[in-house]
Amino acid sequence: FFFSSRRRHTRLQGDWSSDVCSSDLKTERENMSEFVVPKRFRYLAPIETELVRVGRNGDGGYVISPESLEKTEALVSLGLSTDWSFDTDFLNRRRGIHYRGVDRSSGFLVHLVAGMRAFLKSPLSYAAAGNSLSVASRFLLLVPPLQMPRRRRFLRKWVRPIVVDKKRDISLSDVLHSIPVMSGVFLKIDIEGGEYELLPEVLSIAARNDNYFSGICVEFHDVTNREAEFHRLVQQLQSIFAIVHVHANNFVTSDSDFPIVVEMSFAKVNSAQTSTIRRLPRPGLDFPNNPSIPEIELSFE
Repeated sequence: FFFSSRRRHTRLQGDWSSDVCSSDLKTERENMSEFVVPKRFRYLAPIETELVRVGRNGDGGYVISPESLEKTEALVSLGLSTDWSFDTDFLNRRRGIHYRGVDRSSGFLVHLVAGMRAFLKSPLSYAAAGNSLSVASRFLLLVPPLQMPRRRRFLRKWVRPIVVDKKRDISLSDVLHSIPVMSGVFLKIDIEGGEYELLPEVLSIAARNDNYFSGICVEFHDVTNREAEFHRLVQQLQSIFAIVHVHANNFVTSDSDFPIVVEMSFAKVNSAQTSTIRRLPRPGLDFPNNPSIPEIELSFE
């Protein structure tokens, strides 16, 4: 199996700021579908702590702990596809840190070739070709070709727990070993189901070095179909990190009692005697992944 960020979502192109007026919040709350979280999922209620949104308002942005942000010396982003607003915003806030982006399905040449193919297929397909070329040009801003020193690197490979083809695959340990830091790594994982196979290694690293990860955000897929794996991995993460945020991705509808895709953020914060958030999303921080349908509300009450 290959791990990629095969996003089938339409991306928002709006402002990344999270400033909204009270009328916007009222409208947002009215346009929601609600899940009363069943007991077996209620341990997911995030702790009450300071948060910040990083990335655009919509699909691709994440809500994380500012303490994690401040402690980060390197950002590792697994799964980019055509949207790296989180990476760009993070790097703008923490200038000078190391960066590794990993995705076989992305990169400057991938998007450049896609644009050229779209044009050659039909010279009238200016919109598709122009969009791919625009994405390619934006990629050069994320990983500039000329850097002194070279702190930002992109690895056009699949991330796998076991490397089968060295030309196409890379292990997480090899990605991390390429970064000259021993602590303060923020890890973002959005690899369309591959998180279940990759997280055991993340847990092993975190157990060996308590300060290695400054924070982690993961988009969990197929939660209701892989519920046992989900509970096991999240509870293991929770033994090391605090759950600071949960958001349901409304691009995927669920006929079960819990959303199929959820975005979760973990941080090293003091969670002792801390209250938990009982209703999500958080106004002013959360935005629907798909703006054309109602946001999903989670009630832990």
